[in-house]
Amino acid sequence: MTVDAQIQKLLPPWLHEAHRSVAGMTQNRRLPHALLLQSPLGWCERDLASVLVCQILDLELQLDAEELAHPDLRWLEREEEAQSYKVEQMRDAISFMQRTAQGNGNKVVVVPMAHRMNDASANSLLKTLEEPPPGGHWLLLCSEPGQLLPTIRSRCQSVVVAPAPDLDTSGYITDLVAAEAPEVAASLKPAELVMLQFEFLGAPEQVASALVAGEEPVWPFLAAVLSNRDLITSVAERWNDRELSELTAAWQRYVHALAANRLPEYANGSEKSVDKADPVKLFRFADELKEARGLVTFHAGLNRRLLLERLLLRWCGVFG
Repeated sequence: MTVDAQIQKLLPPWLHEAHRSVAGMTQNRRLPHALLLQSPLGWCERDLASVLVCQILDLELQLDAEELAHPDLRWLEREEEAQSYKVEQMRDAISFMQRTAQGNGNKVVVVPMAHRMNDASANSLLKTLEEPPPGGHWLLLCSEPGQLLPTIRSRCQSVVVAPAPDLDTSGYITDLVAAEAPEVAASLKPAELVMLQFEFLGAPEQVASALVAGEEPVWPFLAAVLSNRDLITSVAERWNDRELSELTAAWQRYVHALAANRLPEYANGSEKSVDKADPVKLFRFADELKEARGLVTFHAGLNRRLLLERLLLRWCGVFG
């Protein structure tokens, strides 16, 4: 099987163009010392990174390069429950990058969710990007490039993954779920799939992960508290263990859809009408959700349940 055929088989179609862009640089020996892979979260960006790592290091193509014990590869991850990369992690990766390569002369450091670097770790990385060692390549995966230092972005070659807005990922999602939890795939409810696709902007890995983990769509709970505010406490308790940055992002999508009169059809059946909300109140609440996302992303000590209760109460207030 040719390399191109392997790529076609390993990577989903929406990654092919981004891969071709980087592969062309590699073949022409013009691969930059820092690549910024901009992709919405959950669109198999790690699979693309794995394939690129294998090609840079002349390894057999595979999708789990992060598990390789290769002397010229370092795949970073934030420490468990840490909101950001610690400066010690970045300094260790920089030290690794400065050592002599043992393979084909290249070394690679992969940084998933690179926008989660704190100021100290970002500034450490910036220094080494200004004077990169020969053969050293940084691969930064980022779904929110606006949170990266502009000086870091300016020193990277950007590669953008941009799935078509109307791309139907249902088949890919069900395949992912079936591979990990066949019983979940067998009992998958179409309505639940549709809601999660809207809430995660169609991102197949995020939707599949939510289904396997038994996470429920956000909308039924948002509709329920509008009809009965006494449910706010129980809903906040139920959501307390969820990834709040993802939950509030999904919530924002419903608010934006309401403001643009593009609420999904399934949401129009709410007991309490949501199509007459004051646009000014909607935009103000969208700002509150954005602020809450920032808080839960960078401040681990927050009282999550109280934050959720406040947001749910404010959500009800949007509708009178």
